[in-house]
Amino acid sequence: REVPIFIILNKCDRAKAEVEECLKATSDRCTGATAVIPVVAAAKHGPMLKLCEACDSEEILIMCNARKSFYVCQNSDCQQCDQQQKVKPAYGIEKLFEETTARLPVLVAKSFRQAELECFHDLQHKAHAIIVGFASVAA
Repeated sequence: REVPIFIILNKCDRAKAEVEECLKATSDRCTGATAVIPVVAAAKHGPMLKLCEACDSEEILIMCNARKSFYVCQNSDCQQCDQQQKVKPAYGIEKLFEETTARLPVLVAKSFRQAELECFHDLQHKAHAIIVGFASVAA
């Protein structure tokens, strides 16, 4: 293959088993893909795979609503046990950058990564401006 094909599986802030099943099904159906990469572009249901980031435990309590977004690990062996952990706005973006740059020729990889980062930051800025605009109209 000359052109790597990456499939980005979004909305991976669901249960680990559910996401793994979807990843496997996608990989099985899309055998020509270089990689299937799980991401959470806008976390609404908790951290990636609904796992504690400190210990990878599924034993977490999650609170995600318009005002608050956090989780608390219930694994007594975890260093973060019983402490509120903020749900990040997005997960897996760095892994996506790593996967794409690792598989592209070195010269192309540097420019591709820079373009991705600039585009991502530009999209975030535009989305924020749109949200602010709608909020001011609604007020």
